[in-house]
Amino acid sequence: ARVVPHVVVPTTVTVLPCITTSNLLRLPRSRQDSIVAYGPYPTLPPEECMKITRVYTGNDDRSHFGELELDFDPSRGRLPRALVQPAREVGFNSQPASHEDVMHTAPERRLVGFMSGLAESTLSDGAKRGMGPGEVILFEDVTGEGHLITPLGDEPRHSLYVALGN
Repeated sequence: ARVVPHVVVPTTVTVLPCITTSNLLRLPRSRQDSIVAYGPYPTLPPEECMKITRVYTGNDDRSHFGELELDFDPSRGRLPRALVQPAREVGFNSQPASHEDVMHTAPERRLVGFMSGLAESTLSDGAKRGMGPGEVILFEDVTGEGHLITPLGDEPRHSLYVALGN
């Protein structure tokens, strides 16, 4: 185990939602001690925080992969929260294993959480990335050439989406 300010973090931890030290230090000292002593969220260096994939449109009108670090803010409520914003709609998608997708843009900004099945996302810039259960992607490529999602294997792909609007 290694020691991080106020917390011992086991070396076997790979991905944890976390409170960055900069957010923790913005709080009064009494709240800092409370979070560190009782909360399940240790303070970790930013490189060890939870990250999600982002798909966005670049200046070349093509879709690109990026990474979005979730900065958990302990002052947002009873539990630290990240990426808090209103949602326009929440729903589920089911994509049969035989589905042949076409290049398309996201209808609006949306978070997609993959629940089952495997797929490959191909972006208009030529980049490809596999996706599977537990992954969350923020699709922001609402303009440009877009992306396509191809199921891999024999299992359908199920996902939860959260439409954020534009």
